[in-house]
Amino acid sequence: MGKFHEPVYVLFDGECPFCITWVRWVIRFLTVPSVYFVPGFSEAGVWLVDRFHVADHIQQTVVVITSGRIYTKSEAVCFLLKLMGGFWKVITVFCLIPRRLLDVIYEVVATHRQHLYRKSTCKIPESNRPMQIVTTIALMKEISSWPFED
Repeated sequence: MGKFHEPVYVLFDGECPFCITWVRWVIRFLTVPSVYFVPGFSEAGVWLVDRFHVADHIQQTVVVITSGRIYTKSEAVCFLLKLMGGFWKVITVFCLIPRRLLDVIYEVVATHRQHLYRKSTCKIPESNRPMQIVTTIALMKEISSWPFED
Protein backbone atom coordinates (compact mmCIF):
# COMPACT_ATOMS: atom_id res chain seq x y z
CA MET A 1 0.00 0.00 0.00
CA GLY A 2 1.17 3.51 -0.65
CA LYS A 3 1.85 6.30 1.75
CA PHE A 4 -1.30 7.51 3.49
CA HIS A 5 -2.14 11.18 3.54
CA GLU A 6 -5.30 10.68 5.52
CA PRO A 7 -5.37 9.05 8.94
CA VAL A 8 -6.62 5.52 9.36
CA TYR A 9 -8.91 5.16 12.39
CA VAL A 10 -9.40 1.69 13.82
CA LEU A 11 -12.45 1.45 16.07
CA PHE A 12 -12.27 -1.48 18.47
CA ASP A 13 -14.05 -2.81 21.55
CA GLY A 14 -11.97 -1.16 24.25
CA GLU A 15 -13.49 -3.36 26.95
CA CYS A 16 -12.74 -6.76 25.39
CA PRO A 17 -9.43 -8.30 26.57
CA PHE A 18 -9.02 -10.22 23.28
CA CYS A 19 -9.57 -7.03 21.24
CA ILE A 20 -7.13 -5.03 23.35
CA THR A 21 -4.50 -7.75 23.00
CA TRP A 22 -5.12 -7.80 19.23
CA VAL A 23 -4.60 -4.00 19.07
CA ARG A 24 -1.30 -4.34 20.96
CA TRP A 25 -0.19 -6.97 18.44
CA VAL A 26 -1.11 -4.83 15.42
CA ILE A 27 0.64 -1.76 16.87
CA ARG A 28 3.79 -3.83 17.27
CA PHE A 29 4.02 -4.67 13.56
CA LEU A 30 2.54 -1.60 11.85
CA THR A 31 4.74 0.09 9.26
CA VAL A 32 2.41 3.02 8.52
CA PRO A 33 2.55 5.88 11.06
CA SER A 34 -0.91 7.30 10.28
CA VAL A 35 -2.93 4.49 11.91
CA TYR A 36 -4.79 5.46 15.08
CA PHE A 37 -6.69 3.11 17.38
CA VAL A 38 -9.91 4.40 18.92
CA PRO A 39 -11.74 2.56 21.71
CA GLY A 40 -15.43 2.45 20.75
CA PHE A 41 -16.60 3.72 24.15
CA SER A 42 -14.26 6.75 24.21
CA GLU A 43 -15.34 10.28 23.29
CA ALA A 44 -13.62 9.96 19.90
CA GLY A 45 -15.07 6.48 19.39
CA VAL A 46 -18.64 7.58 20.10
CA TRP A 47 -18.19 10.51 17.70
CA LEU A 48 -16.85 8.28 14.89
CA VAL A 49 -19.61 5.71 15.44
CA ASP A 50 -22.23 8.45 15.13
CA ARG A 51 -20.53 10.26 12.22
CA PHE A 52 -20.11 7.12 10.10
CA HIS A 53 -23.26 5.29 11.25
CA VAL A 54 -21.48 2.16 12.44
CA ALA A 55 -23.34 1.61 15.71
CA ASP A 56 -24.55 -1.78 14.48
CA HIS A 57 -20.95 -2.92 13.94
CA ILE A 58 -18.96 -1.62 16.87
CA GLN A 59 -19.78 -4.41 19.35
CA GLN A 60 -19.31 -7.18 16.78
CA THR A 61 -16.35 -6.17 14.62
CA VAL A 62 -13.32 -4.01 14.25
CA VAL A 63 -14.11 -1.00 12.05
CA VAL A 64 -11.48 0.72 9.91
CA ILE A 65 -12.30 4.21 8.64
CA THR A 66 -10.06 6.01 6.18
CA SER A 67 -10.66 8.57 3.44
CA GLY A 68 -14.41 8.25 3.99
CA ARG A 69 -14.37 4.47 3.41
CA ILE A 70 -15.48 1.97 6.01
CA TYR A 71 -14.06 -1.54 6.31
CA THR A 72 -15.52 -4.14 8.68
CA LYS A 73 -14.90 -7.76 9.64
CA SER A 74 -12.39 -9.60 7.45
CA GLU A 75 -12.05 -6.66 5.08
CA ALA A 76 -10.82 -4.52 8.00
CA VAL A 77 -8.35 -7.21 9.08
CA CYS A 78 -7.03 -7.58 5.51
CA PHE A 79 -6.67 -3.80 5.23
CA LEU A 80 -4.59 -3.71 8.42
CA LEU A 81 -2.49 -6.72 7.42
CA LYS A 82 -1.45 -4.82 4.30
CA LEU A 83 -0.13 -2.04 6.53
CA MET A 84 2.03 -4.41 8.55
CA GLY A 85 5.57 -5.33 7.74
CA GLY A 86 7.49 -8.54 7.25
CA PHE A 87 5.83 -11.92 7.49
CA TRP A 88 2.44 -10.45 8.31
CA LYS A 89 2.24 -8.77 4.93
CA VAL A 90 2.75 -12.20 3.32
CA ILE A 91 -0.36 -13.47 5.13
CA THR A 92 -2.45 -11.11 3.00
CA VAL A 93 -2.48 -13.90 0.42
CA PHE A 94 -5.35 -15.34 2.51
CA CYS A 95 -7.29 -12.18 1.73
CA LEU A 96 -7.78 -13.62 -1.76
CA ILE A 97 -10.25 -16.09 -0.24
CA PRO A 98 -13.83 -14.96 -0.96
CA ARG A 99 -14.95 -12.34 1.55
CA ARG A 100 -18.10 -14.25 2.53
CA LEU A 101 -15.99 -17.19 3.71
CA LEU A 102 -13.49 -14.92 5.49
CA ASP A 103 -16.39 -13.12 7.19
CA VAL A 104 -17.78 -16.45 8.46
CA ILE A 105 -14.38 -17.24 9.99
CA TYR A 106 -14.19 -13.71 11.42
CA GLU A 107 -17.68 -14.06 12.95
CA VAL A 108 -16.79 -17.38 14.61
CA VAL A 109 -13.72 -15.80 16.23
CA ALA A 110 -15.67 -12.63 17.16
CA THR A 111 -18.49 -14.65 18.72
CA HIS A 112 -16.07 -16.60 20.91
CA ARG A 113 -13.52 -13.85 21.55
CA GLN A 114 -14.43 -13.53 25.24
CA HIS A 115 -13.50 -17.20 25.70
CA LEU A 116 -10.26 -16.97 23.70
CA TYR A 117 -8.56 -14.82 26.28
CA ARG A 118 -8.21 -15.82 29.92
CA LYS A 119 -8.00 -12.38 31.54
CA SER A 120 -11.32 -10.84 32.51
CA THR A 121 -10.02 -7.28 32.41
CA CYS A 122 -7.33 -5.55 30.46
CA LYS A 123 -6.31 -1.92 30.18
CA ILE A 124 -6.24 0.04 26.94
CA PRO A 125 -2.89 -0.51 25.22
CA GLU A 126 -0.18 2.10 25.35
CA SER A 127 2.11 2.91 22.49
CA ASN A 128 5.63 4.25 22.12
CA ARG A 129 4.33 6.60 19.44
CA PRO A 130 2.42 9.59 20.84
CA MET A 131 -1.26 9.77 19.92
CA GLN A 132 -1.49 6.23 18.49
CA ILE A 133 -4.35 5.53 20.88
CA VAL A 134 -6.93 8.27 20.36
CA THR A 135 -9.66 8.78 22.94
CA THR A 136 -10.72 12.42 22.53
CA ILE A 137 -12.07 14.53 19.69
CA ALA A 138 -9.45 17.19 20.47
CA LEU A 139 -6.70 14.66 19.81
CA MET A 140 -8.37 13.65 16.53
CA LYS A 141 -8.39 17.30 15.46
CA GLU A 142 -4.66 17.55 16.21
CA ILE A 143 -4.01 14.60 13.88
CA SER A 144 -5.96 15.85 10.86
CA SER A 145 -8.88 17.99 9.79
CA TRP A 146 -10.39 14.85 8.28
CA PRO A 147 -12.99 13.47 9.15
CA PHE A 148 -14.33 16.81 10.34
CA GLU A 149 -14.60 18.14 6.80
CA ASP A 150 -17.81 17.40 4.90
